[in-house]
Amino acid sequence: MKNMSSDPAVGFRFSVEINNQAIAAFTECTMPSFQVKTDAIQEGGQNAYKHELPGFAEIGHVTLKHGLVTDDVLLKWYLQMLSGTLDDQAFRDVTINMYNNNHHLMYSFQIAQAYPVKWEGPSFRASESAI
Repeated sequence: MKNMSSDPAVGFRFSVEINNQAIAAFTECTMPSFQVKTDAIQEGGQNAYKHELPGFAEIGHVTLKHGLVTDDVLLKWYLQMLSGTLDDQAFRDVTINMYNNNHHLMYSFQIAQAYPVKWEGPSFRASESAI
């Protein structure tokens, strides 16, 4: 029988490094979707079908949820982008590390010249004892 404690599909954890500095841990990470948009071209006299030609590529966002941070580095980075201060520090290299339930590194995803596009603060509920 398979040992469930070594199953890599159980208990994922994610940490985030900005410019090689660990700044947060997350329990949920959604990687971006990639899609090539197509243009439908109707050929004159051809009524049976339309030609589908590739158009521009559309790339989604990385979404990190349920994070624990030790300071306000992420919030300050977002506020810098919000203020329009686009200097050399605005675009940063981000590494997302995925760990299994034994806290062993499984995968690393590098995103070059990243910048935050949305910040959503925590929800506080007195009726729950969740982190």
